[in-house]
Order: sequence, then C-alpha cells, then structure tokens
Amino acid sequence: MALPVPEHHPLRVLFSTLCRKNVLGVVRLERPDIADYLGGLLSRFVHVDELRRVRDALGRPLEDVGEMLLEADRQERTGSFQPAREIRRHIGDFVLFFLGMFPEWVQTHASTRLPGMYVEWSKEGKRSYRIVSEFRFGPFEREAPFYAALADHFEACAVGLNLVRDDLRQLGDPRYAWIREALE
Repeated sequence: MALPVPEHHPLRVLFSTLCRKNVLGVVRLERPDIADYLGGLLSRFVHVDELRRVRDALGRPLEDVGEMLLEADRQERTGSFQPAREIRRHIGDFVLFFLGMFPEWVQTHASTRLPGMYVEWSKEGKRSYRIVSEFRFGPFEREAPFYAALADHFEACAVGLNLVRDDLRQLGDPRYAWIREALE
C-alpha cells in the first residue's frame, strides 16, 4: 500500500485549496469539514491502489461498484460490520470521486460486470454514505453525523469536485501537466 500524501505536500495543499474554493465559495456548501474531506479524498486517490482497496474473499481487488456492493453485503451477513462499513465508505468515496472528476467516463462506463444487476452509481454512493452514518456505536458514533451530511450533500459534493476538475485543467504550471492529461 502506498504512503499517504503528507499534509503539507504541494499536491495536497493544491487539492485542499481548490476544494475549499469551490465547495465553500462556488457551491456555497457551508461545511469546511466536507471541503477538507474532499481534498483528502483527492490526495488518497492519487495512489491507484487506494481505488482498488476493496477485495473479495479471494483477495482480488474489486473495481466494479456492483461487486463492491455484493462484498459489503457478504461482510454484513457474516457479522463483519467494521469491514462492511469500510467497504460502504469506500463505495461512497469511489463513486463521488468518479462522478466529480470523471463524469464523462461514468456516463459511458458505469455499469457492472454482473449479469442481471443494474447499479445507479449516484444513488449507491449516496446510499453507502447513509449506511455508514447509521453505524452509531463505539468508535463510529462521532463520525456518523459527518457521513449523514455527506449523504445529504452528495450531489453538491460531486458538483464541487467537478469544479475542481475544471480548475485543474486550467493550471498552466508544467508540474501539474500529468493531472491535466489524466482528466482528458
């Protein structure tokens, strides 16, 4: 697993600044904690292995939202609530990331490889955060209201990330050329 992007790394600062500018200033979502979470989300997903962190029972990385949902259900059925919660949180993050940063890709590729299963990404991302917010016990009690807020403001968060994407495309600094290329 890759090391997290350090807090004061220029890339993390860039993501945080753009998320705050767009989520707080343009979208007008008065939740600095959500803007900061989105900046952290972008920093985490710089490492592709973070996108593939959910694994099935055989240890294979899951990149398909339908497969992730089935794995979360499997964990819940076996009473493994903490792994199920983490998978649900990842589904919310994964969907939000792709809806905000790569919406065109979602429109053309967001289906599941599972026959007979239809996954509406936006609905499942929002629903996954809502399920995470229902874990109101032990160490999760304090975080529960935050994930409820993410579910409540899911669409606004996606719009904020889409605006961040637009800002990243306009960066003239050659150090960020790889970001522009990834977004196109």
